[in-house]
Amino acid sequence: MGKTTIPNNRQDIIFLPIEDFRCLSYIYAVYNPKNTNPNIHAFIDTMKKIAE
Repeated sequence: MGKTTIPNNRQDIIFLPIEDFRCLSYIYAVYNPKNTNPNIHAFIDTMKKIAE
């Protein structure tokens, strides 16, 4: 397995890929229902499509 560095401002961290890594992860979106910003619902809809 080769060493992969990802550009960042920390030169003391090395990112290594994990091969054949399968993991289940939950994603939660919490928002205030009183907030009328239309982007909230667009974001939630996008997250639902990605999660399918």
